[in-house]
Amino acid sequence: MKFFPLSTLLVLFLFSCSPDTQPTLGVYYTLSVDAGVGGQVSQTGGTFEKGTVQVIQAIADPGYIFDRWEGWSGDQTASLQINLDQPLNLKAIFRYNTQSIGTQVPLIIQDFVDPGYVLAIVNGAKTAYLLDHQGNKKHTWTFEKALGQDIELMDDGTIMGAFKAPNPSVAYGGQNGLIQHIGLDGSVLWNYSIMGPDFIGHHDIEIMPNGHVLALVWSRMSREEAQSMGLEIDTDVFPEKVIEIDPVTSEIVWSWDSRDHLVQGLRSGGPNYGDPNALRHKINFTYQNEVDIHEFVGQGDIMHINGLDYHPEQDIIALSVNFYGEVWMIDHSTTTAEAQTGSGGRYGRGGDLILRWG
Repeated sequence: MKFFPLSTLLVLFLFSCSPDTQPTLGVYYTLSVDAGVGGQVSQTGGTFEKGTVQVIQAIADPGYIFDRWEGWSGDQTASLQINLDQPLNLKAIFRYNTQSIGTQVPLIIQDFVDPGYVLAIVNGAKTAYLLDHQGNKKHTWTFEKALGQDIELMDDGTIMGAFKAPNPSVAYGGQNGLIQHIGLDGSVLWNYSIMGPDFIGHHDIEIMPNGHVLALVWSRMSREEAQSMGLEIDTDVFPEKVIEIDPVTSEIVWSWDSRDHLVQGLRSGGPNYGDPNALRHKINFTYQNEVDIHEFVGQGDIMHINGLDYHPEQDIIALSVNFYGEVWMIDHSTTTAEAQTGSGGRYGRGGDLILRWG
């Protein structure tokens, strides 16, 4: 038998018990990588051991360029080399490359391109253009008044436009107050004012097949009347009207007023009391009490119709009602008297809403 000195055995024991020789558990971190609109990333991440080096590339789509990394405080370059020492959630953000936008308009599908010219305006300015599909100006109009929100090209090459009247009585944004028929030489063929102390035209106009003009109008309702129907407001309000004008006679030949078709369920002794949920063909006048829509509501612009369209086959008018988030359909076949009621016309509802979406 072979014997070892006691000192040798002690050294071997100490060496075998050294902490440096014990196995250690690895530390792992999660890396999450995402891409915003306009690009992609070379990897989406995973779970990696601490100290692992990860290379990530942000790749921009055509027409975009890399902007920045969300969740990363280091260098904002498209290519990152990360020594992973903590959990990370990164997102590559891209933006339009405005320098890549050319002056020529590309034709995507030639067979679908309308052969006619394009009518273009500088909103709020005093100029309109007829453009071909290469962007060349074929005709230019210069006006005395600033343009409102809409202008229409007529079949004879003249234009019908909404223009901004000076010193508007109501100014929520989108008001015009003036409709003009303009010849090719810029001469004013017809001039119609839609502005007074208690009303003003705004936003959209529509040319009907018979040449008449449909226009939107804000029309004043007193604060007291609005409050009597439960509307929580401290100013006069301006519900919507639609008028039809004959340019030959400058007469209003038909009209519809939203205030004739209101319902409110808050004041049992007040006007137009009823259940708005049951009377869906009526307009819930106190809707704005329930939701925070826009700062203009508190100033009296409680509906804000910003578009209308006429459908001659059905003889109905579609109204885009911004602050209700709905499209309303009303019957144009009624007389003006019928439009003030809930009966009559092709659809039997008078001026009540015949359809609504939203």
